[in-house]
Amino acid sequence: MKKEHIRNIIVAACIIVFGFLSASCSRIAVKTNPSSTPVSEDSGELLENPTSSDDEAEQDNNEDLPTAPNIVQFKDAAIENVIRDFIGKTEGAILSTDLEEITDIMIQGTAGRMDDSVNGDVIGINSQEYTGFGEIQSLDDLRLLPDLESLLVSDKHIDDISFLKDLHNLFGLSLSNSNISDIGTLEKLKNLEVLFLSQNRISDISPLRNLTELSILELWSNQITDISPLSGLEKLWLLKLGDNQISDISPLKKLTMLEQLYLDANQISDISPLKGLANLKVLYLSGNQIRNISSLKDLANLEYLFLTDNQISDISALKDLHKLGVLNLSNNQISDIGPLAGLTNLQALALDGNQIRDLSPLKGLTNLKYLDLTNNPVGEQQIRELKEALPDIEIEY
Repeated sequence: MKKEHIRNIIVAACIIVFGFLSASCSRIAVKTNPSSTPVSEDSGELLENPTSSDDEAEQDNNEDLPTAPNIVQFKDAAIENVIRDFIGKTEGAILSTDLEEITDIMIQGTAGRMDDSVNGDVIGINSQEYTGFGEIQSLDDLRLLPDLESLLVSDKHIDDISFLKDLHNLFGLSLSNSNISDIGTLEKLKNLEVLFLSQNRISDISPLRNLTELSILELWSNQITDISPLSGLEKLWLLKLGDNQISDISPLKKLTMLEQLYLDANQISDISPLKGLANLKVLYLSGNQIRNISSLKDLANLEYLFLTDNQISDISALKDLHKLGVLNLSNNQISDIGPLAGLTNLQALALDGNQIRDLSPLKGLTNLKYLDLTNNPVGEQQIRELKEALPDIEIEY
């Protein structure tokens, strides 16, 4: 795995999660010379085209000139001009060989931009940033960059991604916050390792079924109900599926390399398929219909667990999750927090919106720095005693 490129993709995509995102399309063509041999209008047959000595001399003089099939013609002025700047060819024909060094493209559009001092899109090529070349109207020209390894597009308005179909060297792709519904083009991009498609209109993810090199996949805020196409993606270690309409998570049970899993804001009630995912460190299950969390009891590597806005009353399954540092149990039906007494690595704990009266199990949590107890029937005396036991703690109540 080309980890440096993947790291760049992740960092860039994290920026766009807290900002912008969407995109449009573009065009490119390979220019070929029409045959110089004339066709008889009467017979439709090829006519002879004798070559004079002058023609032969001209041909000799032109031997070093590029042949037409090597010339590429861009249809989007902004893309052409920035590529000319990058390759150092302000005029003359651009050859396909001129484009071989272009492996990374970043395009940030103008949508939602607060800073109007920048004219047009911000375009990055191999980590070099360009501004002042205007707005890209179409992304279709990107199809003439077959050596692309990573592509990040934000703040544009994409609904057609067919321009990707021949970019078989792509291993990092970010097209979040757009209007994409059809991802069929992706099914042949077998080298993809990192894919961000959050905040689109995707419901059918079957084209991802055979992308078995994927290690990072973000699909949050789409219209997904069926995640069975993900069942064979066993190299995944980060998967974001929050804010969809998922109820059945059984396809995830064999994804044992998962370390981070985001399933918040779905329609999940049964989390038993998670019980074998022993490598999980980060788990988001907030905003579902969960009552029973017994399947979590053996997930001993969990460090971050979010169970906000469910229907949980029994948290005994958490008592041996000693690596937990952040735990959010807000807005449930919890009254007994005794199982938390041994979780001495906890640094942040949210218990607001429950039915807790007894805080004594928390007095031994000496690493606890933040505690939210708002909307619980807790007395002032309980709060004072807890502050005496944990003098460095910040408590909201």
